[in-house]
Amino acid sequence: MMTTQMEKFTTTRFRTKQECPYAFLFAEVPSDYYTITGANISGTEHLQCAVKPNPCSRDDAVLTGMAQQVRDLTAQNVRLQEKNRVCAAYIADIAHELRNSLLTLNFYVELLAKRHSARHDHYQQMAVQSVDRLRNFVEDTLNLSRLEFAGTQRGEMVAVDLNALIREVVTHQQVRAERTGLELRFVPATGLPPVLGDEQLLLQVITNLVTNALKYTQQGWVEVRTIFVAATQEVVLEVADSGIGIAAQDVPFLFERFYRARDKQIDAISGTGLGLAIVKEIVNLHQGDLVVESTPGVGSCFRVCLPRRVAQVR
Repeated sequence: MMTTQMEKFTTTRFRTKQECPYAFLFAEVPSDYYTITGANISGTEHLQCAVKPNPCSRDDAVLTGMAQQVRDLTAQNVRLQEKNRVCAAYIADIAHELRNSLLTLNFYVELLAKRHSARHDHYQQMAVQSVDRLRNFVEDTLNLSRLEFAGTQRGEMVAVDLNALIREVVTHQQVRAERTGLELRFVPATGLPPVLGDEQLLLQVITNLVTNALKYTQQGWVEVRTIFVAATQEVVLEVADSGIGIAAQDVPFLFERFYRARDKQIDAISGTGLGLAIVKEIVNLHQGDLVVESTPGVGSCFRVCLPRRVAQVR
C-alpha cells in the first residue's frame, strides 16, 4: 500500500496506439476505465489505478495516437478496506450477541422441560427476559441497517408536531416510571412550530432517549422538554435525568455501535448498545445536531437540535 499521496489524475500522450502499454485493454474507441495494479517507480510499493485510454484523431477521423488518463484508486481502496473491516466486526458482534442470548434461552427452556420445582417461575422469567433481549437486539439491528439506506428509502417528510409525539411516548412510559419509583414529566414549549421530518423516525428518537434515561436512572426523575430557539430557527428536544451519569472519557464514544461505558453500574444494566447509534443516525438524516452533557452521580442531558424548515401542517 502506498504511504505517500500521488497525483489523483495524470495524463500521458502516445504517438501511436501501439505505444500505449495498456493498448490491449481497450477497443478502437474505448469508453470505460480499466483497473490495473502496478508498482511505483522504485518498485517497492503497489498501487491500483483506473486507466482510461482516449483516441487522438485528425479532422478526417484518422487515428493518430492515444492519450491515457490514470486515476489513483489507492485512497478509495483504503476507505473500502476500512469499511470491510468495520462490517466484519459488526457481523461478528451480531453473531456473538445472538449466540449468547440463544444459549441462555436454550438453557432455561431445557430446565423448564426437565424440572418442576419451586424455581419453575424463576426459570420461566429468565427465559422470557432472554427472548425480550434478543427481540430488542434484532429490532435495533434491523433499524440501524435500514437507516444506512434511508437516503432513498426513508418515509415521507412531513410537518411533525414534536410535542404530540413526546406526549405519546411519555404516556406509554409512565407505567414503567411509576413501577420503578421515578417521576417522568414533560415540559412542552408553548407555540412550538412543526419540524419537517419522518414522523416514525423522530418517534424512535424520543422513545430511545426516554427509555435510556429511565433505564439508567435509579432514583429521582426524568424530564423531557422542548424549546424553540428563534435566533437559529431550531426546535430543541431535551431529555434530562438524575441518573448515574456518564464519565467524560466515555462521552465521545456514546453514539458508536455496541459501545458500553466502562462502569460497574452500567455493566449491570442490559442493553443492545445500538439505541444511541440509531438516534445519531436519525438526527443526521434530519440535518440536526445531537449533544450530551453529563456528570457522574448527578445525571445527564441529551439535546437534539432540529432545523425548522418551512412546511405546512397536514
